[in-house]
Amino acid sequence: TLADIARGLGLGAHLLLGQGEEASGGRDRDRNLAAALEAVVGATLLDQGEEAARSLVLRWLKPRIQAMGDTGAERDAKSALQEFLQGQGLPLPVYETVSDSGEPHDKEFVVRALVDGRAMGKGAGRRRADAEQAAAREALTALRGSTGSP
Repeated sequence: TLADIARGLGLGAHLLLGQGEEASGGRDRDRNLAAALEAVVGATLLDQGEEAARSLVLRWLKPRIQAMGDTGAERDAKSALQEFLQGQGLPLPVYETVSDSGEPHDKEFVVRALVDGRAMGKGAGRRRADAEQAAAREALTALRGSTGSP
């Protein structure tokens, strides 16, 4: 959060607070820290321009974005497919388990993503949810290719 970034920069020590806010722990209050960070970005924008402010924000946020890694994209494939289909006026996908094989501790699931009754993607994974995500990614790639959408 913005407050976490501000806390890491030590902005709380530089806040000018009233006695009541100071006494009630205002230097470490999330809303105060977030507001202070926003003020720093705004001041940078006004003083040094858009590119400097952008660079500053990216410097703060880039490590957090990288820490999310590919898991954000992996987790969102089903949501992205659903949003794409809704935008195209198509029905929502149905996920059908084609097979599950292997020992209970080492399963592999194969799932198809069906759109309007047609298999548009197939995926495999050690968990059903992972296989559904893989099927959704494949379906999204196929559908975007057929409609010319990005």
